[in-house]
Amino acid sequence: MKKLIFGLLLMLIISSCKLKKSDDQSFGSLATPSDPVQESIEGSLNAISGTADDASSESIIAKENYSIENLFIAKAHAASCSRALINQGGGNCKREVLCQFGPFSWSGSITLTFSNGQNCTLGAEGESFNRQVNFTRSGRRGSLTTFSSNQENYLGQSIGGGSTVTKVNGGLELEIIGQSKVLKKNNGQKVFDISIETTTPIVTNQLMRNGRTISSGTIQVYHNLAKFTAAHNLENLTWSNNCCYPVTGKIFSTLSGSRNETLEIEFKSCGMAQVTSSNGVKNIELEYCE
Repeated sequence: MKKLIFGLLLMLIISSCKLKKSDDQSFGSLATPSDPVQESIEGSLNAISGTADDASSESIIAKENYSIENLFIAKAHAASCSRALINQGGGNCKREVLCQFGPFSWSGSITLTFSNGQNCTLGAEGESFNRQVNFTRSGRRGSLTTFSSNQENYLGQSIGGGSTVTKVNGGLELEIIGQSKVLKKNNGQKVFDISIETTTPIVTNQLMRNGRTISSGTIQVYHNLAKFTAAHNLENLTWSNNCCYPVTGKIFSTLSGSRNETLEIEFKSCGMAQVTSSNGVKNIELEYCE
């Protein structure tokens, strides 16, 4: 009898440990930020994909077979988190976010302001829209907030202003003027804090995921806790219909500040990439999607 009780207690302890690990995975790799390179890639690509996906009303489902812990909502509840925009007139298009499933929630707002002052689409060459975000994803152990308002980075520079997409001859130019992501534990302790901006415009062919390509552009990520900067040069990235991350293409990265390193990141499939550095080659899986 004692052996049976001991066995049951052991099973409960193991289950508890597994649950805590699952809670951490609610935020993808951001919950346990032991790999700053992966944090940089996830943060920068989410700022790009989030801007394009909101304007094209892409499905909120980020990947096939995406788990509830990663997305915070089950696929069956995805309809309540639609990316559909509400035209408020004057070129102002807004999406209020309020999704909840069990202990996971996603709340806030995304506003796209179109220069044509009429609708929620880009028309003639030269037209543009600006995206402003302020939303929070919360889990059992903390919350991740994404916002466009100004935040001072570790260098003392003010980063903010959202993102802008402009229709140009033959495609689009996407610029991250300024966006930040901050992950906090429930006790208020910061786990992760980055600010993002582009230093050269991102050149893309379309907003829709399926067939979207990025031929060039540089996006810079300031790691405000680790105190280093990552400059990511994008080259021939391509997307597929059911993935918020590129499925092919490369990123060439330069780290400066508290870390000095050059990297090559090559995408192999949805959310899967190979990182080559002076330390060798390793595979990473990108999970969190904006």
